Amino acid sequence: MLFISVKLFAVEPPSQGFLSLPDSQMPGPFFSFGQNIIGKNVLQFYFASGYQKLTTEQYLDIEPSLIYGISENASIYLIAPVAIDYRDQESHSSGFSDSTIQLEYAFFNSSNAQGYGQATIVGAVSFPTGSYNKSPPTGDGTSSLFLGTTYSFTGVNWYGFVSPGVELASKRHDTLLGTQYLYQLGVAKNIHSVSDHYIFAFMMEIDGEYDQKDKVMGVLDPDSGGNTIFITPSLWYSTKKLILQLGISLPLVQQLNGDQSKNQYFVVGSLGWTF
Repeated sequence: MLFISVKLFAVEPPSQGFLSLPDSQMPGPFFSFGQNIIGKNVLQFYFASGYQKLTTEQYLDIEPSLIYGISENASIYLIAPVAIDYRDQESHSSGFSDSTIQLEYAFFNSSNAQGYGQATIVGAVSFPTGSYNKSPPTGDGTSSLFLGTTYSFTGVNWYGFVSPGVELASKRHDTLLGTQYLYQLGVAKNIHSVSDHYIFAFMMEIDGEYDQKDKVMGVLDPDSGGNTIFITPSLWYSTKKLILQLGISLPLVQQLNGDQSKNQYFVVGSLGWTF
């Protein structure tokens, strides 16, 4: 497959605010996918921990991950989450969750006096390294394919993005998980930044997900699928090497089919280091 990258660079914006540090240290999505173009031969390690509370379930996990810049316009992202304590009303479990390999390519870059624009295409494959047989399950028990695209603009004091995507699962014995459609957007505001030293910002994301119903032996499961929309405020802090982000995701819309446990909140903290 042939990829063509389009670059439109006219006027370079000032190295202030969000542009105070290299690309790898500029604010990016917290819960949303993509926008992991960090520069050629740049390596980042992330360690995130999250706690998700539902009406009848709760999940505590950790998520180590690596991002490597294959080129100035491409990156590979490896994610290997681990369930620390998954609980429902009757049991608890722990162990590896499903892992993911993601590739991203920036096919459009532009700049003007106000900032930088970038569009990317994202492809990812998840692997059933978790267990579907545990209770609660630590994985889906099947692999899946994800495709999406993003567009972002980073200015001195503002950053914004939109990112639609779709995830297709493979069949697991007699069960086929419903297709997931993602629709996401976010905006960030510079609080205080010092050129070549640090960036401190506030971010707000809206993450929507529409899930089709699962099929069991060819019959639609009435207690699956639906539409959810989350709002996620977070704080971002980065230096030349360090990245810290802390946020909480709250449900705005939960139109779930049948009898399903509803989300109450999801708290996540992330620490990153650039080599």
